Amino acid sequence: MNTSACNAVETPDVLLNDLSSSSSAKPANFMWLTPNTDDDGHDCGSGGTQVPEENLYLNNLVPQILGSFFFANNRAALILTFDECDSCPNSGPLYFVIAGSGVKQNYSSSVHYNHYATLHTEEYNWQLQCFATNDCNGGTMSEFFTPPAPIQVVHDPTFQTSESQVCNDSTASSNYPYWHPNVHNSGAGCVTISGGQSQISETSSGTATWNNPDSPTVQSGSFPWQTENNHVDGAAPMFNYARNTWGLDVKSFGQYPLYLNTSLALPNPAPSGSMVNYHIFIGFYFWLPDGVLGGTDQIGGNGQTSQQWIEAQVRFGDKENGVSQPVGTEKTWKPGDAFGYSYEANQLTSGTLTVTNFNITSFYLRSLAVWGLPSSTRGLLAGVEVGLEGVNTTISVNFSSVSLHTLEFVVVHADVGSSTQGRPFFDQYVNIVDVATESNSFSTGPNCSSPTAYGTYYWYLSVNSDGCINILEVAYVAYYFQFTFP
Repeated sequence: MNTSACNAVETPDVLLNDLSSSSSAKPANFMWLTPNTDDDGHDCGSGGTQVPEENLYLNNLVPQILGSFFFANNRAALILTFDECDSCPNSGPLYFVIAGSGVKQNYSSSVHYNHYATLHTEEYNWQLQCFATNDCNGGTMSEFFTPPAPIQVVHDPTFQTSESQVCNDSTASSNYPYWHPNVHNSGAGCVTISGGQSQISETSSGTATWNNPDSPTVQSGSFPWQTENNHVDGAAPMFNYARNTWGLDVKSFGQYPLYLNTSLALPNPAPSGSMVNYHIFIGFYFWLPDGVLGGTDQIGGNGQTSQQWIEAQVRFGDKENGVSQPVGTEKTWKPGDAFGYSYEANQLTSGTLTVTNFNITSFYLRSLAVWGLPSSTRGLLAGVEVGLEGVNTTISVNFSSVSLHTLEFVVVHADVGSSTQGRPFFDQYVNIVDVATESNSFSTGPNCSSPTAYGTYYWYLSVNSDGCINILEVAYVAYYFQFTFP
């Protein structure tokens, strides 16, 4: 006799004692209880229609389980079912119910499941290998469960950059994490990385105009105007040709607010004079995955345009023809490949500025409103740009931190869509398309044991932004198979 195994067998009293304990010692992850043949309905009742003893047993036991300390303070589920039904047509369907803090309430499914699906669900939950064909092909019952509680996600809290300096209409190599220095227009200035700061200096050559301003910035993610691999201006992002290989960690559609924290300083007071023109800004590029939309400018008189991107700038200081714009100023423009919107959040002319918890979600919703777009429009934050733009102006700004943070359901990172863009990305449902997409990109990325070339790694497929699609990503998507989220 296996004494240790026998001692681990649960009886109702032992099970309830384990679940009711408030000590630091938690009960087993999986607990199995089979009642005796009277309490389980096998040897009592008449033809399966009168079951007073099993009903009394369940009325006593189930409320104690669901009301226990462990169920009240942890994500847990109780599965209640039967092994057979002699009086049922074709021996089924069987009674089956799941209850607990991690389970949808009053939910039923039209999908046909059997006991192998129950086993496969448990295998998925603990990432165990299935036993044989029946359970391996049994499907999972994840549609009955609610997603786990959201977690805090922070994109680049240390503002990582790599290149030492980029100047005069040039761009840094793309094959490294996070922020990518870029200078638009010849003679426009430099971006220097030093001491954990992006030191951004603009020295306009006098040839720029507001239609094509000088602009030294650092960039992270994907943008409408990218030209890598023949990307068409304004088309859907090519996530394997981002401004850097890693892209953005945050993938929120707005079920929880997305916030910006940043610190910046002017090493010298802002210039003055009627010819001074500059913007200090952080630009957010939202891709609209549900298709091209037509919008009409509600505040700036720019008429109508149809686009699939929003370019939205939060400005922290600016002058146009020597005049500073009041805080709260909103503007719209038509960059040609997006809906353009800006909001003047501050007016920094000297010294330092720290911004905490600027609500990017509310900012995005306002950018929809000023172009007359529905507030329900989904927008994926694909790219972020930090720096300066201007005309005939010399100015410098140092950004010492830029980070984005939000709460997200962990299942969000399993909803990766199709890399072939055969259907909308991120449909908030994890299915076979998501599994296939991760599997098809297996072992790609610059940080794999056999690094692959730039352009082969889709950054949004990564669970942990480690630069390699591996078994972690495949298992992650498989684990959340058939999950939906708000």
